[in-house]
Amino acid sequence: MAFLKVDPGGMKFVIQSCFIVPYDEIDIDKIMDSTSKSWHMSILTAALYLLAVYGSQRIINRKYEIKWLLILWNAALAIFSMFGVVNVTGWLIHDLMNTGFDSTVCNENFFRPKERIRIAYYLLVFCMSKFPELCDTAFLVLRKAPLQFLHTYHHATVLIFSIQILAFGPGACFWYAGMNYFVHSIMYTYYCIRALRISVPELLAKCITSMQSLQMFVGLFVNFYSLYRKWNGHHCGNSYSHSAIAIGLYLSYFVLFLQFYFKRYGNSKAKSQ
Repeated sequence: MAFLKVDPGGMKFVIQSCFIVPYDEIDIDKIMDSTSKSWHMSILTAALYLLAVYGSQRIINRKYEIKWLLILWNAALAIFSMFGVVNVTGWLIHDLMNTGFDSTVCNENFFRPKERIRIAYYLLVFCMSKFPELCDTAFLVLRKAPLQFLHTYHHATVLIFSIQILAFGPGACFWYAGMNYFVHSIMYTYYCIRALRISVPELLAKCITSMQSLQMFVGLFVNFYSLYRKWNGHHCGNSYSHSAIAIGLYLSYFVLFLQFYFKRYGNSKAKSQ
């Protein structure tokens, strides 16, 4: 495992190897303060990502056989996501059942109590994981697989949005991370099985795309609820600007995933992925 230390002068994370993650050493307020000063660098990173992807797609002419690297990559992300499910999604369900929906959306301090430092750690790792997840696209380019707008748009915008979350810590990020960890734990497991060239029923692929669409719908609902609470004079730990950006992104994702679903599975004779 690893933990992340922050240089107060900017968003510079030094990964140090260790056997047990020292959660107590995480200063979430310092991390947020540091990131708030440099989160805009994620926009540059996303732009460079898109430039590299579409540029390399034109340059690379041959198809590379990277089966075992792809298997290991998907297995690693699946296992990582499962840890997130245990440490974030599980707590989200716990709070939802014991303290109610409102507290899971509007309480921006849910990860600050010392006994919840593990949640803060996995929220931090969730946001930072969007950088290595960009490598998903490299596998598509190297294998000369079709590169869809949904894929590159989603990866680039999620990176920017996640670093903004890390900078400002909105209460709704509990839902963002909890849902994403859960869906990714299933999705990357599926990708790993497919990379092993094991036959999988098309129904599973349909279910994963449906879960992705549902994730976007819930994201919309969470942010509309946040706006509703604020418009009625109640405190809710999500700014108007954050909710507006989140609604715009989740709406675009929802539409694109629905389009993908109907384009790929609308024909009853469509082949399995």
